[in-house]
Amino acid sequence: WMKSIVDVERQPKPAFFAYREALTPLMANIRTDRWKFFSGEKMKCEFWVCNDTHEVPAKPTLAWELEVDGKIIHAQRATAKVKPIESVFQGFTAIPVPEVTQRTKGKLRLALFDGDKLVHDTAIDVEFFPKPKPLDLAVQIIGSKTNAAARLTRKLKLRVKKDAPVYLIDDYAAYEKRRREIDSAIQNGARAIFLNLPKGEYVLPGSTASVTVQAANPHFLSRATGHPLVAGFEPFDFQFWFDEQANMLTPLGNGKFIGDSWTTILKAQGVNGVAERKFGSGRVILCEAFLADRVTANPAARAFAERLLTGTSVQP
Repeated sequence: WMKSIVDVERQPKPAFFAYREALTPLMANIRTDRWKFFSGEKMKCEFWVCNDTHEVPAKPTLAWELEVDGKIIHAQRATAKVKPIESVFQGFTAIPVPEVTQRTKGKLRLALFDGDKLVHDTAIDVEFFPKPKPLDLAVQIIGSKTNAAARLTRKLKLRVKKDAPVYLIDDYAAYEKRRREIDSAIQNGARAIFLNLPKGEYVLPGSTASVTVQAANPHFLSRATGHPLVAGFEPFDFQFWFDEQANMLTPLGNGKFIGDSWTTILKAQGVNGVAERKFGSGRVILCEAFLADRVTANPAARAFAERLLTGTSVQP
């Protein structure tokens, strides 16, 4: 235990300071499942006051501010609710996300005062992204109206067109019924994206060998593959995506897979999480990462989905 918070010379590691902070007897706390936002949104975070003592400040006040590029762009104060030996929810924020033209870092600060005396302060790092532009793209959905392909289409406001050059497939049986037609379209330049296939064996376009999808629930995926579709993403872009349907953090995917002739795009637990292969003039992509309920609240998910759909590098 000691080795995790101090080194061999008893010098504190970062975990030491995190542990010390967690033991603060009276503290202000910011709780959130989102750290990245689009311009035009409102930041929703929870504020708490956590008290491990029997004492209550005489004039408890909360103050918070949002800092971007060294400038305070939002600041407010409110009376705090503090109770002995209890954590008390103070409310949600509704801070307007600033208009930005490129990926921009910010910091949300929260402080608890007793009158004019600072009792405790904390901060979290946040990031802001330009409001996404509409994606002018038509797709064909191979699956039901409630499955991943249809939900992703609605979230991205894509057009559904019978002869569209992009297939979104989440139902293998439905694909099998149209295999000859779809495989021919891919060979002639179409893209087929298989989404979140469940555990099992599948023969997908481009090879007669089967691909084995294994159950997995990763909270992060590795972009360290050298694939051009993940160029420009930052180290922590593929972790802890907010699930818009569940309104909380959930795993990033439902599986991982192994098989021949695949070029890895993202890794899941050391093997393929998202991969592609050529088939004639087209592309076949198997994506076990969840995209359908992530693209409106996770800028990296939105940019990655656009790259899969178009084959071009939309900057995150």
